[in-house]
Amino acid sequence: MAFAQTPTGRLYVESHGEGPALVIAPNLGATTRAYRGLLPNLTETHRVLLYDLHGMGKSDDAPAEITLTSLTDQIACVLDHYHIERASLMGLSMGTIIAQQFAVDHRERLERLVLVTPLAGRNPHNDRINEMFHDLLAACGPEKFMGYMINLALSPEFVNGHATFVRQMARRLAIGPRETETMLRLLRGLRDFSGPEKMARMDAATLIIAGGRDILTPREQAELLHQLLPNGELVVMEDVAHSPFIENTKETFALVRRFLTGNAAQRPAKTTPTTSSSRKASA
Repeated sequence: MAFAQTPTGRLYVESHGEGPALVIAPNLGATTRAYRGLLPNLTETHRVLLYDLHGMGKSDDAPAEITLTSLTDQIACVLDHYHIERASLMGLSMGTIIAQQFAVDHRERLERLVLVTPLAGRNPHNDRINEMFHDLLAACGPEKFMGYMINLALSPEFVNGHATFVRQMARRLAIGPRETETMLRLLRGLRDFSGPEKMARMDAATLIIAGGRDILTPREQAELLHQLLPNGELVVMEDVAHSPFIENTKETFALVRRFLTGNAAQRPAKTTPTTSSSRKASA
């Protein structure tokens, strides 16, 4: 257990494994415990840094207003705590917003970027999804909200075929009133995410993984990012929804490990989109 100091309080942080640093930017409602299942597949090659956002898990309370800049500064404080100058960064879902903003605000500290089911910017669909999340959370509370979210994030076939696993996952991701209030502030703060225009000037090697059946951040979002990034690679998993690490576990980890350990200089500056229709990994 360790805590990184920030201007607005302490962040709970964990360091796992050895090697080049890889920071995971948290998804909406996720704490360090949500990502521990990823560790065995990532610590083979990297030192993985997990942290709880302010107001989540074991970190100090969040400020009344959460901004994108404050979220990216938290990652910088995690790196400072471990005396790490540069690291790779992986974001999942909401974490891709934080990761993209970090790539703009702290480019000098970024090695490689992994964006899994990313959001590419403001549009009417995204605004309505954000509003739906906010209203659902406020109306039904965290337990029901997480259950609804999981069902939206997975394909119907996976939910129907792994009903017990999905229920267990919802219980593991349960949060309390404090985290609920933080999530509401996060959803309000994320409305300031204007889009990927500045990303076009971000030249770090970037892997984008999209789900062909994703209704929360449709593949078009990933395709837009891929068009803008000068050194991006796009993989679309056709049979997967919003959670490739759950639905297509083996192939997703293989893609991430290959990208993080490969030589970016040997890849073309712009990688042509590829698709994957592999069957879903078992839970």
